[in-house]
Amino acid sequence: MTEKNVADETTGQRKALEVERELARLRVMDQEADLNRRIREGTIDPRLVKRPLQDLIEGRYDDPDADKLPYANEKVNSNFTYSRDFRRRSVREQLNFWRQLGLTKDLDDSHVYDLCGNRHLEERPLPQKLELDLVVPKFSCLGGYYKATSDLFWLLQKSLPLGGRTVDEVKYNSCFRPTTRTRGFLWQMDEYLPGGYLVIPVNFGLRWRGASIRHAQRRFEGGFNGEANEFGLCHYIMAAALLTHPDLISQIGCLGIDCAGTEYSPGENHSRPCDVPLETRVDFYLSLSFVCPSDSPESQAIFCPRFRTAVSEKFGSAVGFAPAC
Repeated sequence: MTEKNVADETTGQRKALEVERELARLRVMDQEADLNRRIREGTIDPRLVKRPLQDLIEGRYDDPDADKLPYANEKVNSNFTYSRDFRRRSVREQLNFWRQLGLTKDLDDSHVYDLCGNRHLEERPLPQKLELDLVVPKFSCLGGYYKATSDLFWLLQKSLPLGGRTVDEVKYNSCFRPTTRTRGFLWQMDEYLPGGYLVIPVNFGLRWRGASIRHAQRRFEGGFNGEANEFGLCHYIMAAALLTHPDLISQIGCLGIDCAGTEYSPGENHSRPCDVPLETRVDFYLSLSFVCPSDSPESQAIFCPRFRTAVSEKFGSAVGFAPAC
């Protein structure tokens, strides 16, 4: 090989290296732009940008200093679990229930098995952190979110039975609203997924048991120890869940379920349903929970408000994982 050929090869290698470096620089710039966008959207905490960029790019959000995160002290150890009689219903069983119900018997269910990715087959186990694929009617097919919620609570109160003054507020009033994150996922799924049903992989509370509602919300909304598609279940979804799984909270002392996707405003007078228009209210400082307390007559489940800051080993935030739309 001549000196000229050696020089040409060296020059070519240098140019190739420069091009590779430039492409790598552009990729990093694009990733940084994506991170900045996610910070603006609130899907990742700005404090995390001090961590190595590659950790953020690859989705390694778990913070080694978890005890320094907001509301870290709002968590206790818990061994509480669901009712002893609780049985997970298959997608087929849930679908048969909704087919027989007058409210939902005419909904299009042709896409349900496709939406759950064939996990309805017995040999296909659910991924870690998930407990079951929950089949829920689309609220848009039942007259809108608030009407659908009211209708399901009418049915729920007859089937459990369900106690608590808050039940009447749900049936007659609009003292509640989904959280921003839950609304975003739910409305997107309702609009873009085919058919008349949603299939949502869920965890009813074991994942976040012992933690306050805002402790759990802060972690799955900010990307700490949570999944990018994780959101709190609102009481509309939980009403559907309890209709198909009435034994979930049928035992005294079982794990209470926090609706981490619901914000509740009781108004100034706590002795009667709130009659202040929803759009003018700002005091959404409570959430809603299902529980079967020890003093409940005949193991009656109670639907009640709960502070998002309250810490108890007896409760856990219910969450869902949104599929790609």
